[in-house]
Amino acid sequence: MKKLYPFSLLAIIMFLQLAIYGSYRPILSTYLTKVLNFSGTQASVIISTTVIAGIFSPLAASFVVDRLIKARHLLSILHFSAAFFSFFTAINTSFKSVLFSYLFYMLLFAPTMGLVNAVTFKNLKSRREHFGSIRVFGTLGWMASGLILGQLYIKFFNGPVSHIFIAASIMGIIISIICFFLPDIPLPPRSRKNIKDIIPASAFKTIARPELLSLTVVFFLSSTMDQFYFFGTGPYLEHLGYSYGNNLAMQTLGQVLEIVTIPVLGFILGGFLINHKRGSFSFKGIGFKKSFLLGLAFQVTRYTIFTFTGSKPGIVTALLCNGFIYTFFYATATIYVDTQCTEENRSGVHQIINMIFFGFSGLTGTITAGFLTDYYSKNGTTDYTMFWMVPTGLSIIAFILTVIFIKDVPVKISTAKSISGTADDTASGPHETV
Repeated sequence: MKKLYPFSLLAIIMFLQLAIYGSYRPILSTYLTKVLNFSGTQASVIISTTVIAGIFSPLAASFVVDRLIKARHLLSILHFSAAFFSFFTAINTSFKSVLFSYLFYMLLFAPTMGLVNAVTFKNLKSRREHFGSIRVFGTLGWMASGLILGQLYIKFFNGPVSHIFIAASIMGIIISIICFFLPDIPLPPRSRKNIKDIIPASAFKTIARPELLSLTVVFFLSSTMDQFYFFGTGPYLEHLGYSYGNNLAMQTLGQVLEIVTIPVLGFILGGFLINHKRGSFSFKGIGFKKSFLLGLAFQVTRYTIFTFTGSKPGIVTALLCNGFIYTFFYATATIYVDTQCTEENRSGVHQIINMIFFGFSGLTGTITAGFLTDYYSKNGTTDYTMFWMVPTGLSIIAFILTVIFIKDVPVKISTAKSISGTADDTASGPHETV
């Protein structure tokens, strides 16, 4: 029971953490443009505060966590404080008031994404053995949030769309309370910390190496295009006639395939060997580059479908692609980056990659998507054929750049050893830093 107790609490926290994000993120742009009647540019400015907070807040939190305050206590305080601003975001309706309430909400909420992982790792004896089992509850939380809030509350009970932020507020308070029931782990000895400890100079040198620099360029381009999906899908589904409830629920489809593919990604990349008394079966794995190309191919497919068809089967197929894109490109890219790191600069390199993904590309993609929404709109109606052509074309360019410039490197994460066919524990959590 002692082992089950912290595992259960961590699973609930992970479930609620992603449920919070999944409660409003899929239809945030729809809520801002269709319910509050903000322009595409105004909506993109509000959403871009997520990016700004995602760059600076985690850095600020890293200076104090486990030095001045325990991670679980900081996580509790941040969630409790963020809950108030989430509530204010729900009741505000003017552009300035929503902008500032959402900005302060994200400044407090952004560090919790990393803190949940930190708290989870601290309470697990074997990070790679159990983290994947806990992380999957986050995906389930995202899906449950869309289904319960979308299909049940908004669609069947006609609940106000603004209540997505109230739901986020309530879940944040629950996490805040649960944190105090986690095992008490003493603070480590205090040490001085500066920016060089977080992002050492060697991290920039690692990123500058040709094998990583080319991937970073493709990563930036692809993740910039990915913001079109998060910004445009909600309004696009609303444009096609789907209700807010169906809209929110339908965007959970991508997570279905993520649940299936993420746990076995290590095997897909590096292969495995099953030995039985009667013989053996081996799979060499597809390797990094083929996985990148597969993920980018699904990204091209998603945007091509959005561009040229609005049929329900096509839309469902495009939404399902999201899980494959995340697994085969973004999760694989994180593993690829990790193979190029040393113990000293690993944290710094991943911090830079996260800043590119959540920061610079997020800001570029969100602002561009908002601008193009207005640019391709006439009399309140957006020409989504023209809108989706932009990410379609740039995703094709990202695919071509990968073919030409990215070199494959050996996969060292999934070497099969056992008779049962179970890979070593490094294969169970390749997506930890994503």
